[in-house]
Amino acid sequence: MKGWHRQWWNTQQVENGVEFSYLSPDGDDRYPGEVLCKTTYTLEGQTLRINMQASLLSGGPTPIRLTNHTYFNLDGHKCEVGINTHSL
Repeated sequence: MKGWHRQWWNTQQVENGVEFSYLSPDGDDRYPGEVLCKTTYTLEGQTLRINMQASLLSGGPTPIRLTNHTYFNLDGHKCEVGINTHSL
């Protein structure tokens, strides 16, 4: 299985952010039906909003459970302690 995290997603600029979209074709990773997934990252002041949406396009029932595993290193890439000390 290749997974969606290894696919090229389309990008589109939206107001105050960016939208990523991926069309998973029927049979992709052996799952039935086409699935269109869109994830939008927007800034509202200093607040980052993440909206993830998926819709079945055709081809019958498709088992899907979307989660967001994104994390952000708020101390920059040279941080020596990692993200374990972050507090949100």
